[in-house]
Amino acid sequence: RRSWGRSLWASMRFSPFTPLANVLGWPAMSVPCGRTVSPAGRDMPTSVQLVGRPGSEPTLLSLAAEIEGAGA
Repeated sequence: RRSWGRSLWASMRFSPFTPLANVLGWPAMSVPCGRTVSPAGRDMPTSVQLVGRPGSEPTLLSLAAEIEGAGA
């Protein structure tokens, strides 16, 4: 039972950019875009975050499909 401000602050510790989009009402998504190797030699997935202006969900979904298709 936290206030919205405390919830926002808590979530920003783990994901610093997505809470801002949520508060502003902007559509946003994370899209898998490949893999990389960490300094420790581990194979890790990577992604890109897409954020658009209000009402741009169709554009973001189309772009996400292109990004995922390019990685296949």
